[in-house]
Amino acid sequence: MQQQPDNRRIAVLPLANMSQDARDEIFSDGMTEELISSLSKIAGLRVIARTSVMRYKDTKKPISEISKELNVSAILEGSVRRAGNKIRITVQLADPKTEEQLWTEKYDRDLEDIFEVQSEIAHKVADELEIQ
Repeated sequence: MQQQPDNRRIAVLPLANMSQDARDEIFSDGMTEELISSLSKIAGLRVIARTSVMRYKDTKKPISEISKELNVSAILEGSVRRAGNKIRITVQLADPKTEEQLWTEKYDRDLEDIFEVQSEIAHKVADELEIQ
């Protein structure tokens, strides 16, 4: 019998590196880890561990399948582009049952503001999931 996903459980899939430089792969993995950490600090939200989600890096599996495997009710996915001192993070919060986007946003920032934007994304996700 399939367990019902907890409506407070979320998985942050590894962010895709959209930069020209393959060395930025480490940067995008670090962004994924930091988003997981930021979301984990929000009371009422249960976040799947980094080691459990990293196996989905570059996967072509549909989010409905991933959500069943991880027993989550929401998935955050996205991409990172870095150019010089600038960064663009695009994130989408999706409902795996319908495979529809609940929310999407693009963040263009200076690299020095990276920690601020991670926190901003985490709080916006919590707002969208109506976590108090």
